[in-house]
Amino acid sequence: MNIVIFSPVLRATTGSPIRAFNIIKGLSRYGGNNNISLVSSAFAEELLNNYKCYSVADYGIENTLKIAVEQSQADVLFCITHSSANIVRKVAKSFKIPFFVDIHGISTIEILEERISLSEKLKKIYKCLPWFLSITQANKIFCASPTLYIWMRRLFGNRAIDLSGITDVSNFKYTHQKNKCVKISYAGNLRHYQGVDMLLDAINIIGNTDDFKFYILGDIGINEFLKQKIESMRKQKNLMIIPSIDYTKYPDFLISMDVFVIPRRSSLTTYMAFPQKLIEAMSAGKCVIATNLPSHRIALANPVCGILCEPNPHSLAAAIIRAKDSNLRKNLGNAARTKALKDYDLPIQISKIIHFLNSSLN
Repeated sequence: MNIVIFSPVLRATTGSPIRAFNIIKGLSRYGGNNNISLVSSAFAEELLNNYKCYSVADYGIENTLKIAVEQSQADVLFCITHSSANIVRKVAKSFKIPFFVDIHGISTIEILEERISLSEKLKKIYKCLPWFLSITQANKIFCASPTLYIWMRRLFGNRAIDLSGITDVSNFKYTHQKNKCVKISYAGNLRHYQGVDMLLDAINIIGNTDDFKFYILGDIGINEFLKQKIESMRKQKNLMIIPSIDYTKYPDFLISMDVFVIPRRSSLTTYMAFPQKLIEAMSAGKCVIATNLPSHRIALANPVCGILCEPNPHSLAAAIIRAKDSNLRKNLGNAARTKALKDYDLPIQISKIIHFLNSSLN
């Protein structure tokens, strides 16, 4: 099968690009004789070395897609994230080939919660609406979040497919650490909905103790609020701020940790999301502490393979203190890795995509 995949960026190492890497890798590894061509604005070197890549820089998205479809004699067009899905749909329709889309979230919901003026929100929503409306024409809509899938299923019936948390579990090795202190990590962007300030408040409640060491992995950037908050905590010897690292080094970072924290706030954005880092931490067999949101419960509560807490500093601090128990961490970590292998591993999840891609040609 000849497949053309569009994703806005195939170089960054967070969120949607990581999911795109996993899908591309899975289709190559488990899809048989697939011929995959990639269209994007930027590519990781490993993709440039292994796939036919078309940059949109010279001809724009629509014309570049047309060139890729013509040259590869594409059987299907696959859009990863709904960004510019309207353009991908238009090209698929002009060539009379099936159109698939993988959605990681809904941009219009995230925009509503951004701390920007109403006029800026309206401008961004106006730009995003054609993307969302175009997915109504997709053959199948693969959903990266179980809660997002619930709503897509209500809207689009059996065209919505649950593809939550797709992760190459083999990338993440499991070792139960025996550190002198409990190493607790956060990794990801530092936007408000992520709740990093909540984690900092929890660290203050726990105090400057030798029992724990906290590692926040991510660029503070222009977030002045977090900068000031972290600066006020500089005297705490148990808090480490680490700049973002290359994604290839991230599994080794996880190995060295004991606990992974996801302190997200309750909001529409977080309700629809399913953090990639959550499944990666589970894959590494780490004890995961997450706020008690619907998507986190789906991953960690049935069966129990993590610690859920309410989205406030005191509840988060209590959960961290509870994770001081080495046996608890080991048991939860084992259960988390088992669930990741069973429900989210690459060969299991990619088989769903392959099935529907093949079905569209019959």
